[in-house]
Amino acid sequence: MPHYDEKPTAESIEDCRLYLKNAWSGAHALWAEADSFYARSYTLWPKHPQRPDYKPATPTNIVDRSSDAQLTFDMRVHRDPRSSSVQEQERSDKIERAIYAILEDSSLYEPTLPFNQAWRHLVHYRYTVLEGPIVAWGARPVEPKHAPAEDEETNDGRRAIFQAQLQNWNPIRIRAPHPSNVLMDPEEKQPPYAVKVVTMPAWKLHDLTKNKANPGPGRRRTNAVVYEYGDKPYSNVTILDYWTKDWHSVKLTGMDGGGGDILWTERNPWGFVPFCHAFAGSGLQLTNAQTFDPRYFAMPLLSPIMDSLRMQAQHT
Repeated sequence: MPHYDEKPTAESIEDCRLYLKNAWSGAHALWAEADSFYARSYTLWPKHPQRPDYKPATPTNIVDRSSDAQLTFDMRVHRDPRSSSVQEQERSDKIERAIYAILEDSSLYEPTLPFNQAWRHLVHYRYTVLEGPIVAWGARPVEPKHAPAEDEETNDGRRAIFQAQLQNWNPIRIRAPHPSNVLMDPEEKQPPYAVKVVTMPAWKLHDLTKNKANPGPGRRRTNAVVYEYGDKPYSNVTILDYWTKDWHSVKLTGMDGGGGDILWTERNPWGFVPFCHAFAGSGLQLTNAQTFDPRYFAMPLLSPIMDSLRMQAQHT
């Protein structure tokens, strides 16, 4: 049994990724097929490609309407009081309202609303993933220095802007990554490890590793390897973001010409894996299945009717 409290190595991270990739391969294949129907890019006439290729929007409407019908719920936050006293109940109520406000504000920092996106994944793939809390220290407002060459009104203006930004600064981020990009143990509600596959421009990875190696005053320095992109700052680089309750490590995958080396490893300050996942509750394990296979529980909404959708499109 792997020891997740031990410091990870490049080999242990890659072994973990390959194990999880194999465990989820069947489900990912079904998701890719369902995506082709949702995006109407599936092959309508497998044996007669020269025939007309009109595809109705039926599969797209099924997923979108099903998602919209379920998105009327309102998020709730619950925190059990530490005792049965009135004071502790009031304290829990205040904490619940504070957490709710933080999560609502955090969702506005993402290009797509994370809780909406997570629900759409749950409807479409019958499985969803949420990432967080992640602390965005890099977005913290920086106090401006007094510029003697400028008048006091300009300096006061910059100071006022900083104070307003600091007062409203929320470092917490909640994200809804695509379920195929986050690999976790499908049999564990609270997985002891997670591997997130992230692709980003080379210049962004360079800045990320540079900030890790030189975090600035008041921040703990990480023994990070600064990624150099040469003359291709916009080339895509794929990394593995590996988490356990004790460790956080980032390494190259080797898919982009790199050697798959670890860029940095640090202690996990949270003490837990910052990902959660859930199945929609449909599906069941087949009788003859020897091991747990998530594809039976994460079977897309469109999977049972794909043949009917293709036949309907062929007769349109």
